[in-house]
Amino acid sequence: MTDTTKPTASAAGGMNAGVAGTIASVVNTLLAVVVSYPLLKFWIMPKNK
Repeated sequence: MTDTTKPTASAAGGMNAGVAGTIASVVNTLLAVVVSYPLLKFWIMPKNK
């Protein structure tokens, strides 16, 4: 895997690594919201109680 036309975050370093880390944080946050929202809505605070 020595394709230098599309460097990954680990190979490029610097700014690309920071951007990739930011994108990873945003994705992780969105995943946490998507997973926890139904739990809060239907399991912890159901409307029919």
